[in-house]
Amino acid sequence: MDRFNTDTLCICSDSHTSPCTPTKNLLEMDDEDINTFNNDNNMEDNNYSSPMDMYLLSHDALCGAPTDQTITPGWSSRPSKQTGFFSHGRKNLSSELYLQILKQGVPPALRCAVWTTNVSKGDQEDQDDEEDDDIGTLRKVRIVEHGWKIAQQQVNLDQIDEDDLQIPDLGLGPRHLVNLLVKDHGDCIPEAGAASLKRVLYVVQQLLIVEYCPMLPDLTALLLSVMDESLTYHTLRHIIESSSRDNKNATTKRYVAVSPLQHIAWCATFLDLMKKLYPQTHAVMVEINCMTPVSLDPIFKRFFVTILPRDYVKRIMDLYTHHGVETLFRFGSALLCLFHAHMNEEQRTHTITDPTSFWEGIRDYARTADLESFLKMVYPAYTGGRYSLLGRSNSHFPRWTTVQRWMKDNETWAERQDLHKSFVEEEQERPLGFVEHEEVVFVRNPSIRLLLTHWFPTPLKATKLDLVFSTNIHGRTVERFYHHVAKVVYSLTVLEVLEKETAEEENASDTTTATKKNKKKNTLLGMFASQTWHPKGDKGYGSGECFLFRLRPNPICFHYQPPQENQENSNDSSAADQIMRSGKEFISMGIAQDGSSGLRLNEDFTKGTTSPLVGGGRLYDEQVFEVGLVEVYRLVREVDGKPICHEVLQ
Repeated sequence: MDRFNTDTLCICSDSHTSPCTPTKNLLEMDDEDINTFNNDNNMEDNNYSSPMDMYLLSHDALCGAPTDQTITPGWSSRPSKQTGFFSHGRKNLSSELYLQILKQGVPPALRCAVWTTNVSKGDQEDQDDEEDDDIGTLRKVRIVEHGWKIAQQQVNLDQIDEDDLQIPDLGLGPRHLVNLLVKDHGDCIPEAGAASLKRVLYVVQQLLIVEYCPMLPDLTALLLSVMDESLTYHTLRHIIESSSRDNKNATTKRYVAVSPLQHIAWCATFLDLMKKLYPQTHAVMVEINCMTPVSLDPIFKRFFVTILPRDYVKRIMDLYTHHGVETLFRFGSALLCLFHAHMNEEQRTHTITDPTSFWEGIRDYARTADLESFLKMVYPAYTGGRYSLLGRSNSHFPRWTTVQRWMKDNETWAERQDLHKSFVEEEQERPLGFVEHEEVVFVRNPSIRLLLTHWFPTPLKATKLDLVFSTNIHGRTVERFYHHVAKVVYSLTVLEVLEKETAEEENASDTTTATKKNKKKNTLLGMFASQTWHPKGDKGYGSGECFLFRLRPNPICFHYQPPQENQENSNDSSAADQIMRSGKEFISMGIAQDGSSGLRLNEDFTKGTTSPLVGGGRLYDEQVFEVGLVEVYRLVREVDGKPICHEVLQ
C-alpha cells in the first residue's frame, strides 16, 4: 500500500471550520520547497514546525470512505510535534484536562494521530515523551512502514497465498466474525479492507504470539478506519504489550484481555461493579440470566459496535485510547443503568426476558439517546476528587486501583475454580473456497463466503463455489439458465437488485466517476437450491435444506419453516413441496404468507418479486424490483474439485 500520497499527507488550512487542502507530497520536498512552504505559511521562528514534524491525517483503509476534514474549534489546524493537537499552543495538558477535551470528540481528520499517540503514551514501560510525540508524524512514518514490512517478512507472509489464509478470530467466534465482516462496521467490508484486516490480525497472531484476544478484531477494524496497515499494527503492538505486562507500573494501561482467564475476571469484575453502583439494574440482570461472560459479549468482545451507532463507538475509542479498559467499565455500567431507568412497563414484564432481548432493547434505546448528555454522565467535570456518575453522591465510581484489585482477585478465583478451562469457544469456520474465473463478481469477497459458510448445511461447508451461469456471459433467458444447471444438484443463485437511484445514475450522462464510486451499493439477494432446477416444476419440489438469503445490506438467512401441523414431520417431502417452483417463464423459492413465493424471477431475469414469508420476515422491502447481474454457482469438492452430482443431505 502506498502510504505517501497527497490525500493523506496534507496540511490543514488556517480556518478551524474549513476542510484540509492537499499540498505537494511533503516527503518529496527539497530544501527550497521547504523554505517556500514556510514563507507561504508565515511560519515565525517562535512557532515554527518542520513539515516532517506534522502529523498524518486520517484516512479509511478499511472501507475507503471519505474522511471529514473539518477541524473543530479548540483543535489545531496545523498539528505538529512542536505545537501539539490543540490551538493556542496547549500541548502539555494534565491528564484530567486532556480527558475533558477528548470527551468533546476528536475531529475525524486527527484521529489517526491522536489514537496512535494516546496508545503510545499509555504504554510507558519503555517509552519517553519525545518518542511518543514522534508517533504519527511524517518523520516517523517511514520507520513504522519499514517495521511493518519486516514484521510481514518474519511470518513469511510474502510466501503465503493470502486466499488460503483464514482471518484469525482470536476467540471472537465465527458468528461474531461473520457479523463484523458483513454488517457491524457500517456495511459489508470491501475485499481490500477485509484483506488488510486479515493481514494485520495474522501478523499480530503469529509474531506477537496472541492466541486469545476477542476484542482485537473489532479494534483492528476501527483502527483501519482511520489509518493504514503499518500504523494499525504499530498501535496494536503497543496495546498487546501494555496489556500483557504485569502492570506494576501504574502509568501503563491495560486495553484488552489476552487470555480466557483475564476475560472471565473482567466480566466478573464488571458484574461486581454493577452490584455496587446500581443494585437495581444488577437485580434485573440476575433475573434475565445476564450474569455470564457470554452475556457481556457486546461490551468485552465487540467493543459496543453491535449496540451503539458507529459515531458513538468512535467517540468511545477517543477516550479508550487514552484511558484503557476503564473506559469500557465506565461506559458499560452507565449505559446499562440508563437503559434500565428508561425501560417501560411492557419491557419490564414481557419484552426483556433474556440477554438477547436485553441487548436488543439497549440497541433501540441508543438510536435516540443523547450522546453528549451520556458523556457528561460517564465523565463529569473533574473537581480534584473522584468522578461521580450520574451526579449521584452514593454512586461514586471506585478508584481504578480498587477496580484493578477486584480484577486480580477475580482472576485468582476463576483460576482456582478452573473456569477458564470450561470456557470453550465455538469451532472456527473458514470461508468457502471458489474456483477462479475472471467473470466471478459476487463471491470474491471472503466475508461473503464466510457468511455463506455459516448458513450452509454442515456436510457442504468443505466445498468450493464454481460459476456455471452468469447473465453477463450467457444472456438473460431462463432457457439458458436451465441448460447450464441441468447437471447441478446443489446450486447457489446470487442476484443484484437495481435500486431506482442506481438506474437513474447509470442513465445520466453527467454522472462523475467520483459519484459512481461513492454511490450506495446495490442489495444482494439469493437462493440455495438442494435439487436440480428444471422447467417442469410448477407443482413444486425441493427439500427443507433450501433457503433464501440477503447478503447486503443487513445479512439474514431464511431457512424453511414447515407449517405448524407438520412440525413433527418436518423431513416429510410433502411438507416442502413448494420450496422450489419453476417453469418456462419463471423460477421461484420459498413459501409466502399469501401463498405465493418468497422470491421469484421472471423469464428473462430482469424483474423480481418478493413477499412476506410464512415464518416471518421479508427479503426486500419492495414487492417488485429490477434485477441486475445474476450469478449461479455449483458446489465442487474441495479435495479434488469434482462436482457434487448427488444429494448428500439425505
